[in-house]
Amino acid sequence: MLDVMRMLAEDIGPRFAGTESEHRAARALLEVFASRGVTARLQKFGFIGWRLLSAPTVRVVSTTSRNCSAAPIIYSASTGPAGVSGEVVYHGRKSLIAGLYEMDTYSVVDSEGNYVAQLIVEPGGPAIPLLNPDPIFRLPLVVIGGDDHRFLQEALRSSEKLTAEVRIETELLPDAVGYNVIAEYRGDASTRDWVIVDAHYDTQLGTPGAYDNASGTAGLVGVLDRLLELRLPINADIVAVSGEEIGMHGSTYLARDLRERGKLESLKACICLDQISAGDTMWIWATDGPFRETAVAAAESAGLAHLGAIRVDGPMPGCDMWPFHLEGIPSCLYMWWRLPDYHKATDTMDKLEEPKLAGAVQATVNLLTTFAQRRSSS
Repeated sequence: MLDVMRMLAEDIGPRFAGTESEHRAARALLEVFASRGVTARLQKFGFIGWRLLSAPTVRVVSTTSRNCSAAPIIYSASTGPAGVSGEVVYHGRKSLIAGLYEMDTYSVVDSEGNYVAQLIVEPGGPAIPLLNPDPIFRLPLVVIGGDDHRFLQEALRSSEKLTAEVRIETELLPDAVGYNVIAEYRGDASTRDWVIVDAHYDTQLGTPGAYDNASGTAGLVGVLDRLLELRLPINADIVAVSGEEIGMHGSTYLARDLRERGKLESLKACICLDQISAGDTMWIWATDGPFRETAVAAAESAGLAHLGAIRVDGPMPGCDMWPFHLEGIPSCLYMWWRLPDYHKATDTMDKLEEPKLAGAVQATVNLLTTFAQRRSSS
């Protein structure tokens, strides 16, 4: 597993969806899966991609001026090289991921009251790139940091008129291509029933993504190796998906393709591994009912409670189990939350906590073992 993490985070580095580095990672993962002696293939999909042409800048002017920490919202519209400017007003709360990312937002408005840009607050520190939940609505969108938020709050409370100058240059890529990498483990020829274990291998802009999510991708290899070692009587597709960081494109394509081909009827569960190499809390998102109880029990029997707190919630639209949850498939996420280096250039291998990586893999294997035992006893 560590070799896979190093290959992705160090040999390849940032793997933004639709780029050559993401394609290189897909080919490398195909070789890793195939070397285990299982059927492995690439699933190609096209999508409308996005490219950042220049780093965003935000300058706020009042009685004093301030250059804000700035990072892009993925699929942000472009201001063009000249940028835009206008009065800053508090807008409200923008939901990037419902229940997870509810962000304070400021609008930059022109003389006619139209939005010309929005500033979205990352409260936990400096600005980091974040996804756009509504890319169909075109507006320049820039993340600012928590310190900038406090500066704006104080200035607006004192009734100062604030002007912001915002620049972000971007372009859409109508013919972008991504790849899901699928390995087929078949341990029970007596049934068509199967499960999916998935993790995304793409990264946000400018990060080598060791934690997010070379760790989850390496976990897939660990799960596959354990299945082969145990010869577990279960059928599983082990899937490294692309495009999670820009809107779960790969897993959404995979789930819709399976539905259209009538393959979801025999799919019994989706298990997602995302960010499993560090963090204080094992955060389990799972479908309510017996499935959730089983997923939590699998984590507890893997000893994860000795490595950090365990928190349990229902599914949220922030990982690659979500498209399957929407299709009515019992789904869960195992995730250690959260490394401070998330979405940053400092998300590197030296932050790895091996027991947490191994523990998340063991929880997944425990859950798969429970499925196999229940089937054999039915």
